[in-house]
Amino acid sequence: MAEVKSHEFDGFLKRKPLPARLFLVYGPDRGLVSERAAALAAVTGIDLKDAFSVVKLDAGDVGNQPGRLIDEMNAIGLFGGDRLVWIRNAGSEKGVSDALDVLARA
Repeated sequence: MAEVKSHEFDGFLKRKPLPARLFLVYGPDRGLVSERAAALAAVTGIDLKDAFSVVKLDAGDVGNQPGRLIDEMNAIGLFGGDRLVWIRNAGSEKGVSDALDVLARA
C-alpha cells in the first residue's frame, strides 16, 4: 500500500499501467476528492458510460449490505473486460472500511 500526496497526484496518473487496482481517494475538500476520483476512473481505460462495466455504489448501500462490495469486485462483466466499482460518499461508513480492508488483504 502506498500513499500519493496531493502534489504527486498528476505524476501518479501518468504512470502506465497504474501500480494498483484499489484506490482510496479522501480529503476535506469534497469537490477535489470527486475530481481526483473521476481522473483516476478516466485513466483506467474503462468506458465510464458503459453500465455493464461501471458500477457506482453509495456508501450507505455498501454499509447496509456487508458483502456487496466484495461481490461487485469479484463479478465478471457481461461482455468481459475490466470493471470499475466506484463508491461515493464514504466519509465515515464503517461497513465500507471493513469491506476495503478485506479487499486489500485479498
